[in-house]
Amino acid sequence: MSERPMRRAAFWLSILVLSGLVACAPPAVVPEPAVELDGANLDELLDRYTNTRRDPGSDMRLLIDGPDSRAAFTELIESARHHLHIETLYFEDDRDRPENLSLAIAEMLSNQAARGTAVRLLVDPLAQDFAGLPELEEIMADGGVEVRRFGVPGPAILDEMFYGGHKKILLADGDRAIIGGMNYGYVYFTTEEWRDTNVLLTGPVVATIQREFLHDWGRLGSPAPEAEDHFPTLEPTGTLAIRAMDQRPSEGHFDINTAVLIAIRSATETIDIEAGYFNPIDWMADALFDAVARGVRVRVLVNSYRAVDWKEVYFVAANWFDTLVDHGVELYLWERDQTLHSKAMTVDDTFAFVGSYNFNYRSIVWDTENVVIFTDPPAIEQVRRMVEDDFTAEGAIRVDRAWLQAVPMSERALWRAWWTVGWLF
Repeated sequence: MSERPMRRAAFWLSILVLSGLVACAPPAVVPEPAVELDGANLDELLDRYTNTRRDPGSDMRLLIDGPDSRAAFTELIESARHHLHIETLYFEDDRDRPENLSLAIAEMLSNQAARGTAVRLLVDPLAQDFAGLPELEEIMADGGVEVRRFGVPGPAILDEMFYGGHKKILLADGDRAIIGGMNYGYVYFTTEEWRDTNVLLTGPVVATIQREFLHDWGRLGSPAPEAEDHFPTLEPTGTLAIRAMDQRPSEGHFDINTAVLIAIRSATETIDIEAGYFNPIDWMADALFDAVARGVRVRVLVNSYRAVDWKEVYFVAANWFDTLVDHGVELYLWERDQTLHSKAMTVDDTFAFVGSYNFNYRSIVWDTENVVIFTDPPAIEQVRRMVEDDFTAEGAIRVDRAWLQAVPMSERALWRAWWTVGWLF
């Protein structure tokens, strides 16, 4: 057995042991955010119920698919002169890929550190050990990169299995940032296997993301040394007022959940969600069903069995299919030889986000996440066009009652079996 399958087998053994420990019952439930719409607009509600504000004078550019993101990541890394601040889930094991991009990026970061650029990297330990290549951490640390692993106080096995570091941040010199869905590796930075999205940000919103990173970094050890270059003067780069928002469940901080609920409840015409992994908590699903009941067209796009990278998360998501269709949600499957990993949401012409947040139990309850929220029409329209292209892409198929009735009982049995540990996904 090769090293990659061995690590995956060890991961699932850990899942089974943990499932036995907690008797297949979720050890945490996040309550529905207490929000009242009372006629206020979306930005007023987000100001009131989350710890965030918009940063005017900012700008954004969607990075749709791997090559666009690879070029932007490379430019930010190679042009940095003072510091690079990075949060990611993991660096992929690319040794059997056509191009070892994870190693190339690790070496790029090491070269920057050798030139005197402060490079700080935060990774998730479980993902890096079981899904990535742990040796890349050693390569970067030996090259002068300061590497820290996400963690929270408590029993280590529970910390690493439950609470995870799922944010994606690349921040260069305090004046440019990329966030979105991509980690580091071949599947992310090419188009052969994955469809993913990031967003390049400039202007005052970058300072908000810098504060977010420095908070996360400081919780895992000594704070980063204070430096004026962490917060350079940021002149306006555009006309957008962008809201950067994160979520830190291990600290009891759930702003993204609140924002999603506000957006769903505010919808009057359309809600579109694309998420490779879909397993909402009950109160979020009920909010979507209530939206349909008041006449809102709700569409959800998720991976098919063929497209998904981990079949287990498809089985968990599939348990929602009947319920979604029965409640009038328009459900689509990404039926391609390419995994959908993009995370985006649009509501009417008033709200859009892009980020790391899946509409699944892990994002809602366990993992740190971050998104950028747009309420200005030009930015919303960019996200809307991208999402519409995905819903109408070749291979995106509608799931209806006839499709569901054709599912064999043996497959439905797998759906039900994995549902018993669905709170892990």
